[in-house]
Amino acid sequence: MQEGSEGKPEDIMLSGLFMWPIACQIHGGKGTQNASMIRDELESYDVVHVNYTPGNATYLSALRKILGDHSDTKLIVNVDFALMMWSAIDPHIMKDQLSRADMVFHVEHFGAERLGRYLGRMVHTLPHPVNVKKIKEVCQEKRLGGDSDMIEIPPLVVSTQYHRYMKSWCDAWYGIQCAIQGDKKRDFRTVLMNMEIGGNPGVAINSMFDDILGRAPYPQYLGWLAKTYANVDLTWDYTYGRGIVDAAAMGVPTIGSDTMDAARRLFPSLTVRPAEDGKIGGLLRNLLDDPDFAGDVAQEGYDKADFYGTEQAYARLIEALELENLI
Repeated sequence: MQEGSEGKPEDIMLSGLFMWPIACQIHGGKGTQNASMIRDELESYDVVHVNYTPGNATYLSALRKILGDHSDTKLIVNVDFALMMWSAIDPHIMKDQLSRADMVFHVEHFGAERLGRYLGRMVHTLPHPVNVKKIKEVCQEKRLGGDSDMIEIPPLVVSTQYHRYMKSWCDAWYGIQCAIQGDKKRDFRTVLMNMEIGGNPGVAINSMFDDILGRAPYPQYLGWLAKTYANVDLTWDYTYGRGIVDAAAMGVPTIGSDTMDAARRLFPSLTVRPAEDGKIGGLLRNLLDDPDFAGDVAQEGYDKADFYGTEQAYARLIEALELENLI
């Protein structure tokens, strides 16, 4: 890894797992994404990173066989899937395979702690990178409309996020209803984002929201999100919450689950349990009725979002490798 390369972050915009090669390219001088099994090619890198899933479990065994036990190239791995999906992972196979890795990490601390206890070794919490710097450029153009660093709240459109693995939409919907009960009129539009085609769970969702937007290319999604007043992103699962990072980097105040690491870090005053309908509705009502409050929490998230940027993610990776005496 060599310092000084600027890279081309615009080549890959999508946040999360696939930003690691870009982060390493920008801040370390070299980073690619491929599935090479050629030893000379593998050993041209300091680190080979594997995303562990049940479908590629034995990839770690194959790589360790190729590299051997004494290669200077280090094999690191993160375990994919949020915790509520871990029933699809055989823990015995996972433990055997992760023993081949020089370093193990997970993207949020509950999963990392579970792995650490089970494996009996250090497991690091390393959120996948988000190109916060690039997203903030989009924020300047799409949301602020200029060069101001202060968040300006656009017209009253409230977005909610569809989580395809759990086909979730109703926790946000019931909470939103609490914002329009009693003498409160419906003074905002709602849009369900990232609805997956064929993901309708058997009810007429199109009657629940004013607009429904399917999954779209990432820059297009960011453009839509930038035009919203507030965002609601709820899940019962324990996740990193990179969608919350996207929203924060766009300056969109987001009511998020307290099971999401990013929600607790970026919008602590807006974290809820998904079942707390009254609290969700009350927070949304506060955001709608008090633009100063909405602007303040949006600014807080916007300022803190840099924690998840490529430079910070790369620095955490290097720190973890140093703690493991791998570099």
